[in-house]
Amino acid sequence: MKPLSRYLALLLIFAGCESESIIPVSLQGRFMYADLSNRRVMTFENGVDYKSYRIDSDLQLDQLSWLNSEDTVIARTYGVSLKNMYNESIECFLLNDSSLTRINKALYSANRGNSIWSFSASVGGTLLALTEVGSDSCSIKVVSVKTGRQDLAISYGSGYRLDISEWPWSHDASKFTYAVTATFPVEDRTALGIFVYDILLGKPNRIASEGFMSVWSNDSKYIAYATFDKVFIVNVLKQETELIYESGWFERISKIHWSPDGEYIRIHGWRKLPLLGYFGETPTDKLINVKSGTSVEFEMLGGVSYSWR
Repeated sequence: MKPLSRYLALLLIFAGCESESIIPVSLQGRFMYADLSNRRVMTFENGVDYKSYRIDSDLQLDQLSWLNSEDTVIARTYGVSLKNMYNESIECFLLNDSSLTRINKALYSANRGNSIWSFSASVGGTLLALTEVGSDSCSIKVVSVKTGRQDLAISYGSGYRLDISEWPWSHDASKFTYAVTATFPVEDRTALGIFVYDILLGKPNRIASEGFMSVWSNDSKYIAYATFDKVFIVNVLKQETELIYESGWFERISKIHWSPDGEYIRIHGWRKLPLLGYFGETPTDKLINVKSGTSVEFEMLGGVSYSWR
């Protein structure tokens, strides 16, 4: 297993403090924080050593993540001119001494007018899984980083949404997990839910009938998935599912994340009080111990959206 230096955090970092009431979450490894409004990228070594990099590109980019080394980053890019404003790609960037510099050609370019919704590279950076959305279809593709070969894994018509979350891959890069939801009511509900796609077999396995996102633990033993009001853990080997969290009154879950050590799941959401609109919305943030299912206090630094490897 690769060291914790392979982990990535985007826009949020968990941290512990000296108080016994605060549960520390590991900050070992190299983390990256993207301040896209100021076109800067910051990295942290073990949550302490800090470096800042200028984004040296006229392209608009987002969803930054590590590829296959501590200095190579991938991101979704899109143009700002009339010529290329409808073109989206996934491209490589190198962290130099003080800048983030574009490298060679794109790893993948979406069909003109289509959108790259989400993507993630495997542990060794050899494969890239991505979702592409068009006007009448959505699909998941697997791309070889070395050769550029593209394989269509999953395809749906209009009315469906496919989502690859921050960390969908098994550690050996032979499988990935994804969620299928419907944008309007559909008759065939067997097409919805949480799936694991086996690249060698070339077919998916449905592990849950509902859920909008799923993430694989670093040791590949568990998959966590979320509905809008519950979070479940699937033991991949035993094929057993356990409910570990149920939301409170007026609370809606929006995102889940494994901690790097696999002991906790962070759950982000919103509490929306009826009839108050925007003024009745407050964010919720909880850290759940996977073994006990209890909520523990923690200190959060940064924003509310992140990913790690």
